[in-house]
Amino acid sequence: MKTSFQIVLALSLTAFSQVDAAKPPMTRIVSRLIGPEIKPGSFASKPKILYIAGTSYSRTEEEADAEQRIHALLIANEPNIWMINLFDHSGRHIVDPGPTYIVHHAILESEAGKELAALEFGKEAAFFSERQTTPLPTREIDGVRCDGSKFEKAPYRVALYTKSKTHIPYQLEVYRDGKLSYGFRYLSYQTGLAFDSALFRPPTGIRLEEAKPDEGEARPVHDRNSSSTPLASDVQKLGDEMTYFYLTPTTENFRHLQAEADRLADSLQNSSNVDKLLAVAIAAAAEKHHWEINGSGRISQMAKELRGGKSQTAKYVRDDSTVDVAKLDVWWADFFATGDEKYLAKILRQAKNPQPGERAADFVMPAMAAWSFKSNCQQHQAVLGFARRSLKSNAFPDKKTFLQECVKAGQTHPPAR
Repeated sequence: MKTSFQIVLALSLTAFSQVDAAKPPMTRIVSRLIGPEIKPGSFASKPKILYIAGTSYSRTEEEADAEQRIHALLIANEPNIWMINLFDHSGRHIVDPGPTYIVHHAILESEAGKELAALEFGKEAAFFSERQTTPLPTREIDGVRCDGSKFEKAPYRVALYTKSKTHIPYQLEVYRDGKLSYGFRYLSYQTGLAFDSALFRPPTGIRLEEAKPDEGEARPVHDRNSSSTPLASDVQKLGDEMTYFYLTPTTENFRHLQAEADRLADSLQNSSNVDKLLAVAIAAAAEKHHWEINGSGRISQMAKELRGGKSQTAKYVRDDSTVDVAKLDVWWADFFATGDEKYLAKILRQAKNPQPGERAADFVMPAMAAWSFKSNCQQHQAVLGFARRSLKSNAFPDKKTFLQECVKAGQTHPPAR
């Protein structure tokens, strides 16, 4: 299941750095965002460290943002991706649904088009050498003598300046409609470094919310080497029952869902809000079909409160002006309970890939929306069908490229039901 009916676990990994000569060499880039809208001393202007190895490995380190209580670390070791906040030692692990497992490090926003999408961190020199570019006059930038060249693809113009002595990238500038939009100053650019596998896995002591592509359950995992138990099997069945409830919404199934949720409530209490999401689903199904919530357990009581609409949680669930990662989970629970496509539309509107210079705090939710929607196109025929219809009708013109990716993913790994 492609939402955060998550597994919470503590990773225990070796603490030492291990160099693997069989892996691709690394590139390490330290850069900072520059431009007319970037204020000196702001968080946006602070340096970021990027490690790249081959097409499958990536690590981005941001500086700590004490005001927002965020210290972002993003790691890709395809198909695994981790979004980590070192400030509170929390994070999310997601599995790339494919069908390709390639990490990209785009410099321009996605609407710049396919050709400019090839301009990536770590591939700047190759991008300019493979195209018909125009040489620029030698320029001194902050005391550094640089050679430059430009490439134009209306309405964009990109210029790369490399150090005259070493030919190492020093500054890249992005213009749109003739005006400087933003750029990057390279503070350090190292290539050919020995691969370090420790950089591409989460640090120890991180509490992760885990979502796996091939699982339709919510179950607490206390030891990643522990064997399955009857209770875990029951929780797995409950998760599957809730995830596909909209396909067979009968009163009998509704009563069974309540009974099982209440029976397993204690086991679900510490499983990353799974109990609350089950309550959301029960309340949504009851409201759509005009059913009475007749369970007497804790989760049924939560569902009754949600349907009543007076509690703070109920107000949060119904307030679409507050959109965060937890709200995405609520919308998925609503869809699984009702099959109502309005929830898919809400999730799709939020989905987008990270933009250049965007800090992790701002793109985690849109990135999770994109991942969960694409993943569920491989798990649910209803979601894949919605994506196909939306693409055909152009109902979401700014999501056309993303919807094409989703449909392709669903065709490559078609959903079973």
